Amino acid sequence: MEKAEAIEKERFAAAEKQRLIAEKKTREEEEARIKREEEARVKAAIEAEKLAIQKEQEEKEALRKQKEEEEKSKLAAEKAARELEESRLKAEKDAQKQAELEAMRLAKEKELLEAAEKERLVEEERQRLVAEKKAREEEEVRIKLEEQAKREAEIEAQKIAIQKEREEREALQKQKEEEERQRIAAEKSAREAEEARILAEREAKRQAELEAMRTAKEREQAEEAEKARLAEEERQRLIAENNAKELEAAKIKREEEDKRKAEIEAMRAAKEREQAAIAEKARLAEEERQRLIAENKAKQAEEEQRLADEASKLASSKERPTREVKINSSSDVQKKRASAETESQKVGNEELRFKALADAERARIAREEEAALRRKQVREKMRENKEAIEAFRKKQEQELAAKQQLQIDAQRKAIEARKGIGSEKTASKDKSSINEKNIDNEKIETKESVKRTKFNSSGSAIDAKLAESNSLDSLVNLYPEGITMEELVTGNCKINRIIHIKNNEATEYKKITYKWGVFYKKNNKDITESMFKNEVKKLNE
Repeated sequence: MEKAEAIEKERFAAAEKQRLIAEKKTREEEEARIKREEEARVKAAIEAEKLAIQKEQEEKEALRKQKEEEEKSKLAAEKAARELEESRLKAEKDAQKQAELEAMRLAKEKELLEAAEKERLVEEERQRLVAEKKAREEEEVRIKLEEQAKREAEIEAQKIAIQKEREEREALQKQKEEEERQRIAAEKSAREAEEARILAEREAKRQAELEAMRTAKEREQAEEAEKARLAEEERQRLIAENNAKELEAAKIKREEEDKRKAEIEAMRAAKEREQAAIAEKARLAEEERQRLIAENKAKQAEEEQRLADEASKLASSKERPTREVKINSSSDVQKKRASAETESQKVGNEELRFKALADAERARIAREEEAALRRKQVREKMRENKEAIEAFRKKQEQELAAKQQLQIDAQRKAIEARKGIGSEKTASKDKSSINEKNIDNEKIETKESVKRTKFNSSGSAIDAKLAESNSLDSLVNLYPEGITMEELVTGNCKINRIIHIKNNEATEYKKITYKWGVFYKKNNKDITESMFKNEVKKLNE
């Protein structure tokens, strides 16, 4: 008796130890997976932030270089215009001096001076056209460079987005492979534990059957109470672990939701800042345009005033001929008109440039918004995948808990069956002749295959004890030759049981139906549905 108790305790201690080790390993793997996911998410966020900062810096640097280049070209053009104006004024003064000295004496020289003046005007017009052509070419080159820089920036951004998406897909694939490997390893360890448990259970059953006649009723009651207590503790522990996991999942989901809201708020604030910056640039452009227009008007007024002063001086001079005054006045009018056209063209070019800058800024903001939307969609997809994985993991845990509960129930039923068999053997000492007669009669009546669609599990019926036994040796002793079909309905499942006895060998088939799925077993080992149907069909044939 003491030996059987020690063996039973060792078996339960070994089973409990294996279960605790498996649970610890599962928790450690889950914690490692969550940690890896968190590290990958943090790295992705840091990388995206770095890329955004780098892109913004590059855009600022390009805009600064562009402004410096425009300022340099503007200063060079203004300097060239001032030098040209000074040279023109100086040449006009020299020509006027020569004309005033030689006007009265040399009519021929005056004609030559008029011709020289016309040639000078033609040369100035040619130089002005050359300068305008050069300015247009520089503007076209600058626009081409800007477009090329924008295209390169867009291509680089697309490459970065494609690379990031590829990395995210690879990380998700690796994560799925790792989870599949862990699931297969867990199933393998569970099957090995199930086989070891069955072997240990068979060995324990043999030992228990040898020692059953000497086991006291009080010890059996104590063992039953202890096993019920352990089963209840195990059930409570599983419920507590499931509740803790659900709370942890809810907490993680809340944190992700808060983080997503914070990212949306940051994106909205950044968009408002960018819109404010665009409005400020437009305002500055408008102010610059107004300033250029005012400067042009002021220059035109000064030029008109200067021309009026020179005309009045020439009119007051008695020595200057009337014809020369008319020629100078017409040339001044032409110069004034050319200067006004140049200034108006400059203003138009500035307006076009500011408009192009505003369009480019709007296009950049649209691209950034599209990229942010794509990142958000990727995060949503990752979150959905994570939720699906979590649901699959919970389902696996529920199935494992159900299997463990079935194992506990089977152990309890086997012990109860052994108790019933032991007490029946003790009571049969005084009624051996009657039992032998009954058995002989039963064998005679059941020479053919026997089929029972339902068995009785109430009262002291022998079916209740036989249905709870998992020993193939006991099945041979307890069931008649042929096929016996039984059905058992418990609180959370329905069990269809088929026992086949032939040539003193027993084969047991089970179909266990839960709300979440159906399982098939042959001699307490898992089989597929097709194997179950084919073998049962062969038995019926």
